[in-house]
Amino acid sequence: HAATTAEIAFGVGRTAKHFIYLNVGTGIAAGVVSDGRLVRGALNYAGEAGHMVVEPYGVLCTCGQRGCLEPTSSGGGIIAQATEAALADPTSALHEAARAGQITSSVVFAAADAGDAVAGAVAKRALLGLCYGVTSLANLLNPEIIVVGGGVFADGWLLPRLQGFVGTYALRNVRRSLRGIVPSELSIDQVGLLGAASLAWERES
Repeated sequence: HAATTAEIAFGVGRTAKHFIYLNVGTGIAAGVVSDGRLVRGALNYAGEAGHMVVEPYGVLCTCGQRGCLEPTSSGGGIIAQATEAALADPTSALHEAARAGQITSSVVFAAADAGDAVAGAVAKRALLGLCYGVTSLANLLNPEIIVVGGGVFADGWLLPRLQGFVGTYALRNVRRSLRGIVPSELSIDQVGLLGAASLAWERES
């Protein structure tokens, strides 16, 4: 919510009143903005997109369900899946990195592009989870813009693939009004702090 507030004040909110901010890092969360206002929910808990089920009977989530978006597609989920699979497969290019605890999402995506089967399976699952989840969010909320942030988007592997999927499979009128899925212009390290500061400033004023 703090990061989305920063987007309202300093980022995409300057040109759009209806948008979704999706952060994919260690976990996954979303902020929904409707008519320029952050949707908070009854207990200030709105936006838990990481617990949308995108793969029934998939990866077990901490919430108790299987196939939630977060363990499927977050940085933490990608690392956990790739590490487990690579440790079990000495032929994988990720095997030594897994033994050394050096798996990252970028390492997985690069290995997938190089043809590694373990990395390819993990990357495909993560990508499809995000594609299904973001398309569902777009169809449900009809945003003008979806802005993405977080470390998993940092290397540029996911974004064009996600844009292509949503641009093809979202409902026609949703696609017509969606101006784009774009990376945040705000620093990953500072967006939450900017949002928290702007909230504090609003309360003081």
